[in-house]
Amino acid sequence: MDKKLEEIFAEQEKKDAYRITEGLEASINRELGDPAYLIETMKRDGLRGITEAYDFSIREAIVRVSAEFSIRKHTTCLVPYYHSHDFYEMIYVWQGTCRQRIAGEAQELIMSEGNLCILNPGTVHAILPCSETDLILKIIIPNPMMKQITDELEQEKSSQESITEYLKVKNKIYIFAKTSLVSYSIKSYMYDLLHEAYWGTALQNPAVKCLVELLLITLGRSIPEQSNENLLQKVSAYIQKNIRNANLEEAAKLLGYSSRQLRRKITELSGGTFTDILWKTRMERAAELLNESDIQVEEIARTVGYQSTAGFYKRFCAVFHMTPAAYRKIYARPHE
Repeated sequence: MDKKLEEIFAEQEKKDAYRITEGLEASINRELGDPAYLIETMKRDGLRGITEAYDFSIREAIVRVSAEFSIRKHTTCLVPYYHSHDFYEMIYVWQGTCRQRIAGEAQELIMSEGNLCILNPGTVHAILPCSETDLILKIIIPNPMMKQITDELEQEKSSQESITEYLKVKNKIYIFAKTSLVSYSIKSYMYDLLHEAYWGTALQNPAVKCLVELLLITLGRSIPEQSNENLLQKVSAYIQKNIRNANLEEAAKLLGYSSRQLRRKITELSGGTFTDILWKTRMERAAELLNESDIQVEEIARTVGYQSTAGFYKRFCAVFHMTPAAYRKIYARPHE
């Protein structure tokens, strides 16, 4: 790593330590949506510790906002909190390990050296604390820049069409694993982006845009990790069609398996159960209804198969780490 970059990262550690203490209010005003409400609520609740801040982020619909490109280190002092954002975010593990919690996923997302993920606008996540030996880069790509890039890629009508399709899907995360074919190029582009961000002068903006475009083209030649096999897709499709009354026995019969066979196949492919897929599908449908309609939460609960509204609330909060009302508050906001 360049000595000058190491010095910049060390300075970022100092600035972030200030941002989350004395400079917290200024940081909220600069980086988060609806800052006045958040500041007032935090002062009223008297937040003091990491656990309190984490719980606060689950309860409130925190949205990070930015209209400018940036690339910086995920510093060791930052307190984890759940949030979404109105921009595209890339997270790249230069060295070490990055751990995240993603709303809707039961397991932590653990990324190792060379891994990269793209979080589309609206994705709710929390990056967990890192160690001094980890080097995790967070890249903010504002919507106007990303639109320019994807418009240009789509004009080519080539294999890169796939990467633009990924970027059109709201509230999604895509993980690109380290491969010998792309890992060197990705690290090289990251190095160039760092230099442009901190020392670029004339034509800095077009240079950054070109580097991001080259990075996306490289990723487009790779394939995001996929966890679902064809059978799991069929099971999910069955549940979506019969979301209120879906059950293992009926799914097995329709797919040509015995209940025991299908149960074993699902465990082999996903590590989970039919019920896990059922709950996940129901929560995804509930999230869509909260996002796309004004239907009351009680009616949404019944629509996705819950007889008890209390049971629906408990499951939704466990999956998305926020209440249905907080989720609707985030996703009702228009994104360009």
